[in-house]
Amino acid sequence: MTPRGHRVLLSRRQFLGFLALLPWSLKIIAADETAETPEIPDVRLMDSGGSEHRLPELLAQGPVIISFFYTRCTSFCPMQTALMRNVQAHLQRRHAPGLLLSISLDPSNDTPDALAAYAAKFKTQVGLPQQWLLLTGEEPALNRVWRAFDSATGRPEDHAATLWIGCAAKQRWSRQFGLPGVQQLMAAMQAVSA
Repeated sequence: MTPRGHRVLLSRRQFLGFLALLPWSLKIIAADETAETPEIPDVRLMDSGGSEHRLPELLAQGPVIISFFYTRCTSFCPMQTALMRNVQAHLQRRHAPGLLLSISLDPSNDTPDALAAYAAKFKTQVGLPQQWLLLTGEEPALNRVWRAFDSATGRPEDHAATLWIGCAAKQRWSRQFGLPGVQQLMAAMQAVSA
């Protein structure tokens, strides 16, 4: 119960999530890091509509931004989803190539229906024509993906705010930590595909 006239703005969990982001917030401008080319596992992942996709085929379509999230996240996943939505709008306005992949860290809860509900909650249009897929799958397959992209945490709530930007055909990858701006991500996509 809060005293009269006072409002609680953040839950304890949200506040702790915010505190966890503070060290990264200092790096948001200079958060770009060239990364080694990950060993892409040949796994099938399922999108929010229930369609299966082979990860190497998705990555072969051109420059990509890969984020890791889970639908019950209340810390930085909603902010990262908003960032990805802004990147999607930027790509579509400019008719630019690129694909956004948001990969679940919680396959036991993140079913295709849960992903579809998450997309609706954040008013996002997802699918290949929209240049953005929310993906889940069997835990063994996802474990291989998480390891390839250094995202294995053991618990979804312990994951880092990391975005991978890459062009598999050119074997160029970089990582962004924290919440970079749309222009920074677009420049990184252009750099890896040049």
